[in-house]
Amino acid sequence: MSIACDTLWNNFASCVAGEWEGVTATFSASGEPLQLPQHIVPSAFREWGVELHDYQSICSCKATGSQAPPTPTTMAAAGGSTGARSMSYKLKRMMPTVGCEADAVAFMEEASSLWQDLDGPGGELPVLENGSYFSGSRLLQPGPTPSKAAALEMCLAAADGRSRTRILHRLGPATAAAPSHSYSLLSIEIHKERWDSPYRNGEVELTQCGGAQPAFATSPKLKAEELHGQWVPSSGAAYKWCAVDPAGGASSAGDGGAAKEVGRLLQVDAGEDSHRPSAAEHDSQTVLLPLGCWTRVDTSGGDGSLSVVCGVHISSEQRLVGSCVYGNAQLQTVSLGVEHRA
Repeated sequence: MSIACDTLWNNFASCVAGEWEGVTATFSASGEPLQLPQHIVPSAFREWGVELHDYQSICSCKATGSQAPPTPTTMAAAGGSTGARSMSYKLKRMMPTVGCEADAVAFMEEASSLWQDLDGPGGELPVLENGSYFSGSRLLQPGPTPSKAAALEMCLAAADGRSRTRILHRLGPATAAAPSHSYSLLSIEIHKERWDSPYRNGEVELTQCGGAQPAFATSPKLKAEELHGQWVPSSGAAYKWCAVDPAGGASSAGDGGAAKEVGRLLQVDAGEDSHRPSAAEHDSQTVLLPLGCWTRVDTSGGDGSLSVVCGVHISSEQRLVGSCVYGNAQLQTVSLGVEHRA
């Protein structure tokens, strides 16, 4: 990894590490908000005819590792670790309660470790300095049940790195006969979060009553016409997965399988990103969502082909965008960045 990429990783780790307070909601493949599971909703809400769609949440993020000698600043941001590059987080979803009388807030917790099969010698991970990132498997092979769904996550952070929107796509096989080579979108999760405090392994005060951010699942969706027009990349980075030999150098196609596919940083702050699929217009594959969010999942290619483009409109003239492309079920390119209306 180059010095420039090492600096990129250190700046990313400093921004992404911490306790992130937020709200999360799940949507169907067509963009309709899904209610919280009935077994966790107090009966009083049902008696009152109140539907719940959002969780208050805390996401504890830890990013570790660097090629450069560690400093007290980078060690603190990475939770004190000096090992290989990695990122993990614990997400706590607060279970709904009636009133504010509960002394302890019950929660559900899930843990995620990113890039288990994407990192390698000579490769770079798909991140931006402001804390944006892509997370997904190198080989896209969802299982036949929802519990075995594949997850593709785009984290799109604001320029200051202190607020972010994570859009998570869950994918299953389109048909049982060819689970590894065709896909269908099962659901979409949106996590709207803002940085609360340095990383403390989730040891923060939990609250379910009057959280710092409002619920959004049933708020107005982005309008289709807001996607129209020509959008031009103004900053960001593109990554491409290509073969390298075990020593980290470039590899040709005739190496007899010894090469390993790793990510290569193609361009930074590019005004023209030829690796990003187009999603300027609203069509039948585009799902409009609250908070200015949208996503377009194209599974029409077959044979393990898939492209995902999603974004967050931060104004009528600017949006945060992330994309990924798979071919033959293998990750090919990832783009992250900012676009402006031409």
